[in-house]
Amino acid sequence: PDLFPLSQSMSNISQAPPPPPSQMLPPAMALFDPEDNTRRFVGTPDYLAPETINGAGQDEMSDWWSLGCILFEFLYGFPPFNADSSDAVFENILNRRIAWPEESDYPVSDAAKDLINKLIQLDPRQRLGANSEDKFPSGAAEIKAHPWFSDINWDTFMEDEAQFIPNPENPEDT
Repeated sequence: PDLFPLSQSMSNISQAPPPPPSQMLPPAMALFDPEDNTRRFVGTPDYLAPETINGAGQDEMSDWWSLGCILFEFLYGFPPFNADSSDAVFENILNRRIAWPEESDYPVSDAAKDLINKLIQLDPRQRLGANSEDKFPSGAAEIKAHPWFSDINWDTFMEDEAQFIPNPENPEDT
């Protein structure tokens, strides 16, 4: 599509007229459309929130979803919506099909599982971090108050000595 420069509006009452239809940008589209095999996504689909996949936008609630996915991967060694293709990962995310492993294979605390479950709620308004009851000064404060973080002193956290400092041998080591 032809791009056109955005014009500033003089006020919220008088705004510039819309461009002719031939110059209008296409509507926002979702990342995932099972009927559209022409769309491509570059990046890691495993951490995308459902609202991002559906094209509804992205905000801090999407970040809390991603945090839940990353926490799952840290504890289990693979992402929660793991699949062989991006499309299958998107389907798993949109249907909240989580690849929970056998409990006997992974000694993960109930508090950690609870935190993950609360972070990867399909409805962003129900997600931990939404602070829906306004009990906390921010969504981050709500998350930090979760029992899984009870042993962390957030006031001195940045002064704590790291328990492990990686020593890469090559600049490309991860």
